[in-house]
This record gives sequence, structure tokens and C-alpha cells, in this order.
Amino acid sequence: MGKRPGIMVYFELLDALEDYNAEEAGQLFLAMLRYGQYGELPEFADRGMRTLWMSTKRKIDMDNRSYEQACCNRRYSTYVREAKKRGETILDRDEWEIRQQEETSNDINSIQLQQEPQPEPEQEPQQEPQQQPQQEQEYTTGSHQPSAGSHQPSAGSHQPSTGSCGGLSGTAADFERRKVEALDKLYRHRAGVNPGAP
Repeated sequence: MGKRPGIMVYFELLDALEDYNAEEAGQLFLAMLRYGQYGELPEFADRGMRTLWMSTKRKIDMDNRSYEQACCNRRYSTYVREAKKRGETILDRDEWEIRQQEETSNDINSIQLQQEPQPEPEQEPQQEPQQQPQQEQEYTTGSHQPSAGSHQPSAGSHQPSTGSCGGLSGTAADFERRKVEALDKLYRHRAGVNPGAP
């Protein structure tokens, strides 16, 4: 249905408004326009105004139905003309109106679905950062660094060699050599071999 451009105001209303002042007549006229365009119902305190409004409302409703019928007739005539051009089977008026109502209902449902808020996708819970083992934390934070009061070698004490041996520092190489010698002596002692023998 097309949008109505306005409402009909009948001359017979003039006789009824003769008993009302200009302000009351203006209130009735505004009520007619608002009801015709927006469907708003007025609330009149005066009984005579309420009675006049009811009769006026009936005429507006009757005109509205006539307008809807005229629009429907024009749409059906357009459908018949286009269906003939396309060579389609023409539906009778009742069946065509049912199809129109179904299409309108589907359009309304589609609009409502589009307007409904969509659920937000569920977010995966954030994983808490894994804590380092206590030993590793202490090591990385430098908690095992020697304190200021710990024993420091004197200036005249023996400094370890800085030379490397198989990728090991001088101190580590010396330790490894002494360990091998000690194990060798232990094996010889257990086997009853003279420790000084080659």
C-alpha cells in the first residue's frame, strides 16, 4: 500500500464545529491529522469533543480502507498486465492476495532477523603465563651471585689459567685431569697393581 498523502475533511464537520471555539476546533483538526498520519488517538476531556471525535474517526477509517482497496486494485492490475507479457498463468484475485500476504510476512521476518543482535563468538580463556621453576628463577635473577662479603682471592693468590682444553677452561681441564688420575689410581689399587707402575 502506498503512503496516504492526507485525509478527507467533509463539509458536514463544519456544522458540528459551530458550537465550539477556535481553540477546540484547532485541537480536533490536529487530532485528525495526527491520527491519519501516525495513528495517534487523542484524549479529550470534554464529552461533546469525544463524541465528535468518534464520528470523525469512523470517516477517517472508512477512507483509509477505501484507499487501501484502490491501491490493491492497481497492484493487481499491474500484476495481470506483467504476467500476460511473460506468458505466465494468471492467479485469481484471492490467490494473488494470499501470495502477497505471504511475501510481506516473509519480508517482515527477514527484517526482524537482521535487526536481532547476533551473539558474540565465545572467546577462548587466556592462558596464564607459565611460571619458571624456583631454581631457574633464582638463577636468572642473580640470587646466587656471591655476596660482597664472600671470600675473594687475594692479589697474590694463584689465578687459574685462561687457556682452553677441549672447549673447557683451564680450571675445568685441570679438574678433569686430576679426576681421571684419581680414578686410575683407584682402579690400580683395587686390581693390586702398583700405583707407580705405568
